Amino acid sequence: FEAMYVPVGAVFLGTAVLHLTSLRCMRGVPVTVMFFVVGFVFGAVAANGLLDFSPGVLRSFQSWSSIDPHLVMFSFLPPLVFCEAFRLDTNLANRVFWQSLFLAGHGAVLTAFAAAGIFHLMPHGWDLATCIMVGSILSSIDAGSIVETLEELGAAPLL
Repeated sequence: FEAMYVPVGAVFLGTAVLHLTSLRCMRGVPVTVMFFVVGFVFGAVAANGLLDFSPGVLRSFQSWSSIDPHLVMFSFLPPLVFCEAFRLDTNLANRVFWQSLFLAGHGAVLTAFAAAGIFHLMPHGWDLATCIMVGSILSSIDAGSIVETLEELGAAPLL
């Protein structure tokens, strides 16, 4: 049962972060930024040996840190895709399909090559293929977070 310390703690911590971001003084802070900061702090605490006071939590963190990333992806991706497909407004998707395809396709390629050009000009000594690879990774579009941010801001569904 020690392996459940980190997931249960993550659920409680996530609930606390969501509650904190709903307070009036934290209204302008995006939830994703808060989750990133909390995860960064927890990772730094674990990396610096500050979890040694609790061997059970340390073993739980180590077991979850060494899990196969493919297992995580294949466990979480199908329910996430199903959830988003189930919420999809097909009429709206049909109306904005070509605009979305144009912006996502051309925009991602243009951003990848622009980032690759900037990286190629920097004194890293990277060849063009490496610069294009890094540019394509950094220019990937996270549509889920964009849609969530637009919904939080109360933007029109057409956006």
